[in-house]
Amino acid sequence: MKRLLAAIILFTAVAGTALFESIYVINVSEKTENELKKALVQYHKGNVSQTEESIKRATGIWEQSSEILNSMLIHNNTESIDEEITTVKNVLIYDKDTFVTECENTINDIEFIKNSMIPYIYNIL
Repeated sequence: MKRLLAAIILFTAVAGTALFESIYVINVSEKTENELKKALVQYHKGNVSQTEESIKRATGIWEQSSEILNSMLIHNNTESIDEEITTVKNVLIYDKDTFVTECENTINDIEFIKNSMIPYIYNIL
């Protein structure tokens, strides 16, 4: 009976941790992705200052959560997104012709991370 109880407690702890991890990564990814999408909308409207603000918010969201994300994801993924957001920021300042492409690439990479955390059968296996 004690072994069964211990197994149930361990299973609950592991399942709870996995669920928390998925929810946390998805929430941070969605917030960052939404800010980058806002930046794209503002860029198309010609509001460069508001575009910069959206990128700063996206950077803040991602950097604020980077320690926790590094414990849950592969470090290369989190660092790659951080570098891509910085690239988007720099492209807006120095090379506006490629801003849309860089921003969309960053959004796609964030979506990839987000989708990898959703518990589909192929993600579990």
